[in-house]
Amino acid sequence: MIDSEALAEALERGTIAGAALDVFEDEPNVPDPLLHAPNLILSPHIAFASTSAREAQENMVLANLEAFYAGRTVPNPIDRS
Repeated sequence: MIDSEALAEALERGTIAGAALDVFEDEPNVPDPLLHAPNLILSPHIAFASTSAREAQENMVLANLEAFYAGRTVPNPIDRS
């Protein structure tokens, strides 16, 4: 977890040169102290969405569907407990 106020202060004072965040404390809201920091990069919680990650998700879905329709145990079952 990041202390948004401490990060904003460190960015403003130059204690750290910059930062990049993909997750925020109260998504989808970006904490006010960070909104206008010129040395901060913000992304909308999409760091996981690389091409390789998307391909892995697609492969997992296909493997689960193939196993299900073939009457086998799916490789990635959902724990409903």
